[in-house]
Amino acid sequence: MPALLKHVKELDKAGIIIVEWKAGWRLEKPDARKTFYRIHGKDRVEKVLELLENDVAKRLSAGKLVQRIIGLTMEVQSSGPKLNRVVRAQLEKLLSEFEDDKLSLYLAEDEKQKVGLARLVCDYFRKE
Repeated sequence: MPALLKHVKELDKAGIIIVEWKAGWRLEKPDARKTFYRIHGKDRVEKVLELLENDVAKRLSAGKLVQRIIGLTMEVQSSGPKLNRVVRAQLEKLLSEFEDDKLSLYLAEDEKQKVGLARLVCDYFRKE
């Protein structure tokens, strides 16, 4: 209960909820037996959650795509010439998807470098 009340206090400070007595009077200290909690600024909260959901979704999809690109890059490097063309075509398709969606905005620097390395590997094996 103390941990819950601590979070409720923070939500109240942020203006997300209002802690009130059942009769409508504001409490100095929350008492679960005598209070109710009302969401304040519901539209604002929903907008923040929507933005967070979209941002997180893009970051997750960018990370997932980078992992697939890294896996295919390793396959291109270790595969024979015939298989290399097929895998390289898949890798080039993923790289173009990645660049079209501008997902590099959602990556850490080391992930950007790995995608750059994948592009170099594709270019190198294309010459052969």
